Amino acid sequence: MKLSVIIPIYNVEPFLRATLDSVVGQSYQDIEVIGVDDGSTDGSRQILEEYQRRDERVRVLSQTNAGGFVARRTGILEATGDYVVCIDGDDWLSTDACEQIAALALQTEADIIQYGLTIEGDDVEEESAQWFDRWFNGTTSHIEGSDEMLQRCYIDREIPWNLATKAIKTDVAKRAATSQPAMPIYQLDDFLACFYVFCHSNSWVRLDSRLYHYRFGVGMSTKRSISLDQFRRNLQYFKGVTAVEQFADVMETSPMVRKVATEVVPQYAMEDALHFVLHRLDSFADSRAWSGALAEAAGAERTVEALAAQVVSDQQALAGLRASEQRMVAKRAKYQRLFGIMCVVSAVLLAACLLILVVLL
Repeated sequence: MKLSVIIPIYNVEPFLRATLDSVVGQSYQDIEVIGVDDGSTDGSRQILEEYQRRDERVRVLSQTNAGGFVARRTGILEATGDYVVCIDGDDWLSTDACEQIAALALQTEADIIQYGLTIEGDDVEEESAQWFDRWFNGTTSHIEGSDEMLQRCYIDREIPWNLATKAIKTDVAKRAATSQPAMPIYQLDDFLACFYVFCHSNSWVRLDSRLYHYRFGVGMSTKRSISLDQFRRNLQYFKGVTAVEQFADVMETSPMVRKVATEVVPQYAMEDALHFVLHRLDSFADSRAWSGALAEAAGAERTVEALAAQVVSDQQALAGLRASEQRMVAKRAKYQRLFGIMCVVSAVLLAACLLILVVLL
């Protein structure tokens, strides 16, 4: 049982040695390590070549910068192992990760083996840590059938859609990779890639061990703000959304595949774009710029529909807040009346007490 470890790499020089050490130092030795340099401009390429000279299991591939989506695809198509294991260039694996993966692969022969994740970092917010734990360390033990995987992942949100905590049969991974066009995608790349993987898979099992160590706060997904140029770059994932829709149209696919491809994926992509607009763009000053970029990437009609839906949602939320405020005002008025009555009653009782004291004295 040979495992191919795929590492897409772009400007991760400060972390890459730790990543590579965790891979080449695995207790399970029957592995190949494919590092795909995605046009790095720092010393990442030199570090890769250093490890290649030291360990014959390490191979280095290079490409012009096109994002993790294409880099993983490049590595997968070159893999010679029975399963592929993806890891980002700034994260690391537990020492016995490949050993546990290989053992379960031999036992189950599942198309996908999902393992757990530990979030690493000094400034991880409790809310983020809880979200990661729920998303990556669930309780589902096994799933049979492509449609059921799509349902559990994209509709029920029960299992994660990332590649970095999955070992995938190489033939499945290659069929998925050749189904997706090699286009630059810098955001939602896992979200799109997993769609193809699930479409070509029949069995999914969970390995109940936290083998993947995710370095929180390094990648784009955990940055608190982005510039307008970064936003435009991210929006290239709408080309990937179009490719997913075309895949469902051209291939003989099930109603579930078509539902996910034509409804769920486009909707989530738009929600992600609006999230960046509302919460993470550096400035909202030039609304024409971001709305124009979004309309160009996603299509004017889809953008208008999404913005209208967002306005309706915001208005409903505002109406709810106003209703809540009115209820609070009504309650406050009620309590003020009760307080006034209590003050009057207290004054009467005090006067009565004084009158009794006067009589007794």
